Amino acid sequence: MAGDAEDEEIERAAADWLSRLNSHSVSTETIEQFYAWRRNPAHAAAFGRLEYLWDRSAALDGDRDIAHAVREVLGRPPAKARSSWLTSRRAVLAGAAGLLGAGGLGWAFQPDRYETAHGEQRTVTLDDGSKVAINTDSAIEVRISRSARRLTLVRGEAWFDVAHDPARPFTVEAADTLVTATGTSFSVRRGDRFERVVLSEGGVTVAIDDIGAVHRLQPGTALTVRAGIAGPVMPVDLASEMSWRSGRLNFKDMPLAQAIAEVNRYTRQPLRLAGSRFAAVPVNGTFETGDTDTFVAAVTALFPLAAQPTRDGILLAER
Repeated sequence: MAGDAEDEEIERAAADWLSRLNSHSVSTETIEQFYAWRRNPAHAAAFGRLEYLWDRSAALDGDRDIAHAVREVLGRPPAKARSSWLTSRRAVLAGAAGLLGAGGLGWAFQPDRYETAHGEQRTVTLDDGSKVAINTDSAIEVRISRSARRLTLVRGEAWFDVAHDPARPFTVEAADTLVTATGTSFSVRRGDRFERVVLSEGGVTVAIDDIGAVHRLQPGTALTVRAGIAGPVMPVDLASEMSWRSGRLNFKDMPLAQAIAEVNRYTRQPLRLAGSRFAAVPVNGTFETGDTDTFVAAVTALFPLAAQPTRDGILLAER
C-alpha cells in the first residue's frame, strides 16, 4: 500500500539522519538540513522513536524478547551471538521502527520539561553539564542523546550556558528560529510574534525557517526575528539585556509602553497605560522584578500620570 511505502521511506530517512548525526563531524549545514526535515511531525516522531532505541541499545543487548522481536521485524534468523544482530545499528534501527511504532517503546521517548510560573525564575543543570536559567512564565523541552542536544523554547525566555561538546551540537528551537552552538552563553526569548537571540560569549548561528538564511552572532550582539523575518544583527548592552538573571530590570531609554510590558511579566497586578501620549517617551532606571510599587512611584513622579487601582491591576492615566 502507498501509505506503508511512505512510512517505510520515512523510517529509512530517520535512520539515515541518525547515522549522519552520529558521525564524528557534523556541519552546521547538516544540522540545519536535519531540522528542516524534522519540521514534518511524522518525520519528528519517526526520528524520536529511533533515537530512543539508539540510546537504549546497550540495555537491549541482554533482552532476548526484544532481540527476537527485532530480528522478526528485520526478517532475519536468530543469530548465534548478540553482536551479529547489533553489528549494524543502522539496520537494526530501520528494522525496529515498525516495532516501536506499534507502541513497543515509542511511548518512553519523552522530552524533559522545565517550566516556571508567572513571576518565578529557576536554574537547572542538564545531563550534559549545561546550565539553563529559565525566566518568568517560561517553558523548555530538552532532548539529550549521544548524538545531539536539542531544546525547544515552548514559551518565554531562557539563558543557556552550554557545556563544550563539539560532537553534540546544542540547538534551541523557538517558533521559526533555530539557534546552534557548541560551547557558549546566550539567551533566547519567544515573545508575541517575535523571537530574540542575545549572545553573551562564544558564537552561535541563527537559522530562520522557510527562508534558509543563516546569521552568525558575535558576543554582545542580538538578532530579533518578527513573523519569520530577521532584522539586522545589532550591538546591545549585555548588562541591561541580562539584568533579569539577577532579579532586576534595567531600562535604558526604553519606551514607557515597552517598560510597562516588561514589568507586567513579573507581577500579578498588571499595569495599563491609558492613551498613547507618553507611550513612546523613553524611561531609565533599575527596578527589582516584581516590585510594581517602586516602578509606579517613579513613573507617576516623572510624568503627569496617576495610578488608579482597577479590578485586575493598575491603570496609569493622565492627571
